[in-house]
Amino acid sequence: MNDSDLIAGFFASIATYSKVSLTNRKSHVKLFQEAMQPKSLLELTKTDVAIYAQKCLNRGLLDISVKRYLSTIQLFFEYAYEEDAYPLKEFKRIQKYVKQFSFEKGAIKTRLSTKEVLLLFKKAAFNKTFTFACWFIINFGVRASELLNLNISDFDFNEKLITIRKGKGKKTRRIPIRDIQIPDLLQWFEVRESMLSLGSTEKSFLIVPRTEASPSYEWLCKKFKKITDETDIHFHAHRLRRTCACIMFYDLGASIDTVSFILGHSSIATTQEYLGITEQDKIDRFREQLKDKKMIPEEIVA
Repeated sequence: MNDSDLIAGFFASIATYSKVSLTNRKSHVKLFQEAMQPKSLLELTKTDVAIYAQKCLNRGLLDISVKRYLSTIQLFFEYAYEEDAYPLKEFKRIQKYVKQFSFEKGAIKTRLSTKEVLLLFKKAAFNKTFTFACWFIINFGVRASELLNLNISDFDFNEKLITIRKGKGKKTRRIPIRDIQIPDLLQWFEVRESMLSLGSTEKSFLIVPRTEASPSYEWLCKKFKKITDETDIHFHAHRLRRTCACIMFYDLGASIDTVSFILGHSSIATTQEYLGITEQDKIDRFREQLKDKKMIPEEIVA
């Protein structure tokens, strides 16, 4: 069975998936096939999958997106093995790799260190708009899409609140502005105004990369990629968002429900994943906090 027959069979085998899911999977396999040329798909190994994963990361995809890409590739090789077109040994190696793949886990790996944050701002100094974008994400923990959709009118300095109108799931939420953050925000408003040409109609967006231009995700990704290429440290908007979460929780002592509220998570479990909190962490914290404390007063037991 050649590659094209195998791919056709693979898609036929998952035809019960939703149309969107099937389209996404086809896209994943097609990109994988193009990236690995001139090799035949059946000649590929765990190392090739690792190379592809790195290419996905270099394109600015989030770690969770890379996992989805790899999951599709794993399903393909599983199908190839079941059709006797791929050796079991190689499939098991790929399966193990995909299962264990993690770009960033835990409080240490998920966040940028203070040194890395300082390096980011040093490298970002070439562009005032990008520098502010980085500052804003680390301070407020917003998603890239939320930042790019923000308007000047979304800021209420009397109530000290920012309204996020186009959050995940099209939800609206309000997040507080701390007094210490106000001077930097007002300074950016002044810088931003000076960047606009006389008579400009582009008066609404908080982030304006160029005069008369609306903000775009591609613009933000290109800026992060430039610094990533220069430093060999993987910078992207989502990692800054995770850094914000870790700073609030580990460094500033905010409760996990407060962090979850600021980030706009619908589940505390998602926040725990951001913070790298494992089941063992919860067990250890429980033992430490309650180690000598009785649940029932002694006089009641006596």
